[in-house]
Parts: sequence; C-alpha cells; structure tokens
Amino acid sequence: MLVAGLVFFSYVYKNLPNNLNSDPFSNIYVECGASVNQFIQLFDTHYDSCNHPRQGSLHFVSENEVFFSDFIYTDECEYNYNCYEDKSLVTKQYFVNTSFDLKTRTFRGSIVFEKRLVASQWQPGIDKIYQRDYVIIFNTNFTKILAGQEESLYDDGSKSIRKYNYKNEEVGQRGDDFYYLIDNTSPHYSSMEE
Repeated sequence: MLVAGLVFFSYVYKNLPNNLNSDPFSNIYVECGASVNQFIQLFDTHYDSCNHPRQGSLHFVSENEVFFSDFIYTDECEYNYNCYEDKSLVTKQYFVNTSFDLKTRTFRGSIVFEKRLVASQWQPGIDKIYQRDYVIIFNTNFTKILAGQEESLYDDGSKSIRKYNYKNEEVGQRGDDFYYLIDNTSPHYSSMEE
C-alpha cells in the first residue's frame, strides 16, 4: 500500500506542468507542516502533511482582498479551534493594510482582532492577541510560501514570531516546519514545482 502511494505521488508530481504564474491572486494556499514519521525513518524523521483547504487557508482574491479562512466543525464553539469570546464562530479574517511587491514576491498585511479569540488547549494565550502582522514571500512561480513570518501582537505589549520554513535548518528544525502550498483547486495548481 505504501509503495503504491509513493508510485502514485511520484507519477502525479512528475507530470505537473512547470508554467510560471505572474502573481498569487485567485489562489488558495493550505497550511502545511512536518509530522513525525513513526514508520520509516531511513531518509527523513518527518513527513510533510497539509490541512484541508477549510482548516486554515489563505485566500488571495486580489491585492486588496485577502483573507484567512477557518474550518467550522460544528455550530458550537467548544468543538471549534477558533471562536470569539462572545461565542461567535471565526470563519474569515480579512487582512488590512495590504501591499504586494511583485519584484520580491512579497505580500504584507495585518489581521486586526476587533473581538478576542478564545484560548484552547491547542492555542493557549491566543485570547490575548489583538493583531497579527504577516510578511509572506512566495517562491518563483507562486505555488509555495516558504519564507516570511507571522508576528502576533499581545495586549501586554509583548509579541511572538512564527517563521515560515521548509527544510531550512538556518531558520528552524525540521519538526517545526510551517509553510503553505497552493491548493489543488486553485487555477494555478498545475504550476507546482520543487
């Protein structure tokens, strides 16, 4: 079964065209990270896994319309990852103060939380964030976000930074990899490259 999956993945990956995209707009990017490989650790102690597009994805509609989408498991806050203090569900978080530099392939923007999020065991301290500032650097054909960062600003004046990284030990350990890939439903998905 594992061999069949690897053969299928190799076939699909090798047969993707290599066209360049001119920008990230009209695309959806899904959150990915490294998970511990508990079965085969001959080549890599981790494997790459990505969320479903509805479980935390970046939607680049245009330079002035970019949002982060959260997945809704149920209508009850206790079973969702992100809810506001007033028990309303977080579905879309729109970016403000956006800019895009085509030459450096860099998007900048912020998400301002008018209402506070509810902390959970998966995200302790998230209830103290009032703003997140993003610097997103795309690869050459706009199919991956492998560099940049998310900076969370807290009510007490402190901040935390989470850097995007994919197999770059100068940025962080393999187990902490955090990046985005273009979703296969996006118009430019056929341009995936290594």
